Amino acid sequence: MAGDAVAGVSLPAVTTRPASPSAAHPRTGSRARRVGHALLGPYRLLVAHPIKVPLFVGYLVAIGLSVKDVGVIYDRERLLPLLAIGMLILVAGKGWRRIVELILCWIPFLFLWVAYDLVRGLVDNNRYVHTTEPITFDKFIAFGHLPNTLLQDRFYVAQHIQWWEVITGLTYMSHFFVVYITAAVLFVMGRQIFARWMTALVLLTVLGVLGYWLYPMAPPWMAANNLHLIPELSRPGTRGLSLLHLSWASRLWNHGANNSEMVNPVAAMPSLHAAYTMLFAWFFGKRTKHLWAKLLLALYPLLMTFTLVFGGEHYLLDIFVGWILAIIAVEVADRVVDWWIARSRARSVAAREPEAAVDTRDPVPA
Repeated sequence: MAGDAVAGVSLPAVTTRPASPSAAHPRTGSRARRVGHALLGPYRLLVAHPIKVPLFVGYLVAIGLSVKDVGVIYDRERLLPLLAIGMLILVAGKGWRRIVELILCWIPFLFLWVAYDLVRGLVDNNRYVHTTEPITFDKFIAFGHLPNTLLQDRFYVAQHIQWWEVITGLTYMSHFFVVYITAAVLFVMGRQIFARWMTALVLLTVLGVLGYWLYPMAPPWMAANNLHLIPELSRPGTRGLSLLHLSWASRLWNHGANNSEMVNPVAAMPSLHAAYTMLFAWFFGKRTKHLWAKLLLALYPLLMTFTLVFGGEHYLLDIFVGWILAIIAVEVADRVVDWWIARSRARSVAAREPEAAVDTRDPVPA
């Protein structure tokens, strides 16, 4: 009926509209909106100020010309300042606080990585270098065979670079870009997600340096070609990049003869190449409920594992240790940031309570 009569009064009809998919599934709809909001964040920052678009395009063109002139820049001493310029363009106009945050966050980050490069070459301090333990472990889990030699015997062709070696080469070199570009993007997206990522990244790197100091270890290529403990291994990890005709810029500065004081050949336990890929996969994997996204993220550390073992750069043992440390770093970082947020909110509430307090007693009659 169009309406019912109650006590002689005709009530208007009530019409209903079908619920939207978002209303029927509020969590799905809100999650989709959050993902879309995050992905469009940098775009909104650009279009909010028309001058930003030509500035950012000019920034990208300048990077392209630099790559053409000197090669792909992969050393942190130049990559981090380049990323800072792009971040500055994106956050400009968002208030002076964001500019100050960029300076306070990024400059110490740059000095931290310079210190890492310097310390990494010294952490072994002429200590005993472990050689046989990782070989024993890898042979144990591979039923008496060494995974490095198995993969090279099966896939390596000395006289021919195969097409898939482009993928392994790009995967290996992604170690020098992904975590820093991720840090830059997350800074633009928001303070909290950036704090979580940076806390995990710094903690993982400190744990890695501690591992280099506690357990200096000869990598497979050294055990094979220098110490002759295992069959000879090649190092084909990045040779596939020659098919792309890419040139790589030399480091901005070196330290020691042939950069010897910034490169530590026995800094192999844990594998930070493997650890950084697991850091990326675990950090974002726990923030999505989509199975396909989790599987896609899982491909990254698995592909890096194949690259490192096939290339003779790491054993499975130091790769697994890197994975474990990465997971620990992400979980600890999330808990630390959660604690900090809860503490800040409690302080804010406590600061507002005296101001909100009022005298609720009944007035005393005269």
